[in-house]
Order: sequence, then C-alpha cells, then structure tokens
Amino acid sequence: MNFVIFDLEWNNAYNYKAQTGMNEIIEIGAVMLDERLQIVDTFKQLILPKVSKRLTGRFKDLTHITPDEVKQNGIPFEEAFRDFERWSGADNCVFMSWSDSDLYVLAGNYKYFSQRAHVPFMQRYADAQKYCMRFLTDNPNNNQISLAHCAEKFQISVEEENLHRALEDCYVAAA
Repeated sequence: MNFVIFDLEWNNAYNYKAQTGMNEIIEIGAVMLDERLQIVDTFKQLILPKVSKRLTGRFKDLTHITPDEVKQNGIPFEEAFRDFERWSGADNCVFMSWSDSDLYVLAGNYKYFSQRAHVPFMQRYADAQKYCMRFLTDNPNNNQISLAHCAEKFQISVEEENLHRALEDCYVAAA
C-alpha cells in the first residue's frame, strides 16, 4: 500500500456560465510514499485555466506562478488528472492532503470539467492536517494549524519562499 500526499494551487475565478465564483486548479503536486513512509516518486503539473485566463494578483503573489509559466507548461485539466491517476496507481494507495479543502476543490473541478460528481479514482482519503494535529500537545482545542506552523512545531526545516507551490508543500507534509 502506498500513500499519495497531494496539494493543489488554485486561482479564484468568476464562472460566468454558472454565475458564481469558483476555485480553478492551476497546479497539482504529489509525493508517493511507500509502506515505510519513504518518498519513492513525485508528480508535478501545471494546468491551463479555462474559466478565467487571468491569474489573480493574490494567486501570483502567493505561488509565484506566472502566466507565462502556465502558458508554456500547462496542460488541460482532464489530461493532467488522467496522468495523475495513472501515476498514482490509484487502486493501491491512500490519498492525503493538508486539510480537506483541496479535496473539495478537486471535486468541484471534476464536476465542472468532467461532469462527474466525485473524483472516481480516490477511493481512500485521509486529512493529513487532522492527523498531525492529534500529535500536538499544545493545541488542546484541535484548532486548525497551517502547514508552515505544523512544520515549525515538528522542527521541520521549511523555506518560506517555496511554500504554496504544490510539490514543495507535499514534501513538507510528508516530512
């Protein structure tokens, strides 16, 4: 059994078709851990936006992803997640993310782009944030904790400028 820790970076977009805002996935990153929790593989892919071609200032400031980078290296959502599913070997793994917000955004993007109400290949899922919070003795109310703050608590070295890039966040969550 493998564990796949994935992270998504998304852009806030206004969906004129649905007359509502949505979080459109622009990047996915993942690390695969074996049964001994050792990293055995990684996955990283930029995704071409369809809903809004414009990346918000907040998104660019947070991730340092540029429109040129997305244009040069991005692929359509459907292709990116077909590649991710193949890479993961979905039948033999547990998927994890830092909080379940990425899972909800992924489900929303699947519904919009693939007309599926769920992510078909994610049969097993765990919230890494909730799992880590159980080990923090100075968090008696189980308040949500950021990935950077959790890394600090566990004395994991983090380069702040690299946070909020999908693959780098996965490395921190795995540690």
